[in-house]
Amino acid sequence: MVVKFPHIESEDERYVYAVARIRALETKLLSSQKVSGLIGLSSEELLRSLEDTDYAPFLPSSPYDYEIIIKSGRDALFYLMNKLVLDSPVIQFLKARFDSYNIKISLKAKITEREPETLSPYGNIPTSEVIDIFRKELYSRLPSQYEKGIEKAVEAYYIDKDPSMLDIIIDQSYFAYQREKTFESGSFFLYALYKIDIDLTNIKTLTRAKWAKTEKRKFSRGLIEGGFISCNEFLNAYDEPEENLWERFRFTPYSHILSEAVPAIFEKNSFLKLEKLCDDTFLEFLKITRFLTFGVEPVISYYYAKENEFRTLRLLFTASIYGIEQDILKERLPEVYGW
Repeated sequence: MVVKFPHIESEDERYVYAVARIRALETKLLSSQKVSGLIGLSSEELLRSLEDTDYAPFLPSSPYDYEIIIKSGRDALFYLMNKLVLDSPVIQFLKARFDSYNIKISLKAKITEREPETLSPYGNIPTSEVIDIFRKELYSRLPSQYEKGIEKAVEAYYIDKDPSMLDIIIDQSYFAYQREKTFESGSFFLYALYKIDIDLTNIKTLTRAKWAKTEKRKFSRGLIEGGFISCNEFLNAYDEPEENLWERFRFTPYSHILSEAVPAIFEKNSFLKLEKLCDDTFLEFLKITRFLTFGVEPVISYYYAKENEFRTLRLLFTASIYGIEQDILKERLPEVYGW
């Protein structure tokens, strides 16, 4: 098995202004030096240290309200995306994970006859509509991928009595929806991101299933079709001893993930390294757009760079507030996109 990430070029001159705007904004992303300086600070010091960043207008009075920073930052990010992205399928692709989240928690609430948790306002489907759809069970108002997924998930849940199947099947619906949007957008870069995301998701599923000694039949049901690596390859890898997993992926961009993360998983029962390496691999692919002067690709990369920053800030505040050791934090903290 040989897998190489594709070379990306773009000649879409409609995005000349957008790319110029993004290049200016990239200089304001948190640098690795800045993030390193935030590790180990008290929560109050951490909050003050963000006063010289783009997050200054969003800072709350208490560090315990750090989610306000992330929500305000994401509000600003989607406002920017709606202004700069000229192709609606790209926006729909980016928002899809929030729809998936809302559908998952609404479906679980419906099955358990509870009120759903707070829904995310960033999906393509307004939260009021999601609530109405699940209250009236009018799933035909959802994109067809989710309508079919809900029917399949409910059936699987009542047959297997396994709540994890709800997440698995809705995740499969989510990727099916994204696949449609990549084709509608005509962006080869977006299609590559979609396939890399599937590969990384399947790698996480593989390692977690091996660690938990999950039955192979159940493991196979959790795999997502459509990545650069086929599901059959993952099924074959499942039969390998854990120390040999990386060998099967030797000629792919993912071999380092398994060679470095597997010892931490099976010797320390820790998935922190795995999560970090998957995040870093995705981010590294985004960086190939840094020197493009045309196209939507740099705009998409900036979106994911900011989402990576939000994740970094959440980890920093959580570690500071709850006293998580610096070594553990460093093991999970993703690399940054900023220079």
